[in-house]
Amino acid sequence: MLDPVAARRALSARLLRCPGCGERLRPWGRARVRRVRDTDGVVELAPDRARCTGCAATHVLMAATVVPRSGYGARIVAAALLAAAGGVGHRRIAADLALPVGTARDWCRRAHRGAATLTASVARIAQQLGAAVRPEDAPMPTALAEALNVAGAVAAALADVLEAAARPQATVGASGVGYLRELATAHLHGLARHLRLAAIPADAADAATPLGLLTVVTGGLLPAPAR
Repeated sequence: MLDPVAARRALSARLLRCPGCGERLRPWGRARVRRVRDTDGVVELAPDRARCTGCAATHVLMAATVVPRSGYGARIVAAALLAAAGGVGHRRIAADLALPVGTARDWCRRAHRGAATLTASVARIAQQLGAAVRPEDAPMPTALAEALNVAGAVAAALADVLEAAARPQATVGASGVGYLRELATAHLHGLARHLRLAAIPADAADAATPLGLLTVVTGGLLPAPAR
């Protein structure tokens, strides 16, 4: 979720949809407390839990600035992988970011191995966005650098889509225009389900940050894109 406050409000009003079956989610208490480390230190989070009114599956609503299943924030993970993409070794990365050497090594290895998969995954999202993503023309030094370059371009395209969705529309008398607008809204909701993004478009546009959007378009797979 790009905006925890907006997502909680939407969950209480049962406006969020299950990413599995598409039925409405309802509040289901809180998940266990998580300790998440980022560049600013360690914080404790108690994310909301939701349950689907259709398939009964439960979901944990995590902020987009937290990389799932890692215990780390997006800023520190992105900093490590950007350094790795530029050819920095895992020991230097661990020292610079005060990470365990084993953690930095695992992130770098998994990210390098899954770079092609990550590139293909975010390219598919670009197609769903209807965006012609054109990364920089200069060749990237590594496959991981190329993957992060494409992911950044797709994150920017998603920001544009959210901003357009939040922009007030002029009242138009033609019913056909209204119908097309409804189709666009339905497409955006479908895309949000695919990205497992819990947010109302207007709120998402206001709360979107580059790293949050990067986490969303990569599916939270920055350190392990080969899921």
